[in-house]
Amino acid sequence: TFLVKAFFGINIDQIILPSTVKEIDKEAFMYCQISEINLSNGLEAIDNSAFAYCDKLKSLLLPDSVSMLGTKVFLQLVQI
Repeated sequence: TFLVKAFFGINIDQIILPSTVKEIDKEAFMYCQISEINLSNGLEAIDNSAFAYCDKLKSLLLPDSVSMLGTKVFLQLVQI
């Protein structure tokens, strides 16, 4: 689990989450300058605004294991 605002606003090109990550808490990556996120199968929940305002995000694939999406998870993503 990534805690609330764990990586809030960081500048990083790519994130690869291992299959051991089951949940991404609210606003964990909000305002990050990420271009690509690889979410592994095994991820079950993405909480509110987890990736909101990630303006540079171009690529994101949700695995089939995700069964819960919070509100505004992808708010203001302009390139997806």
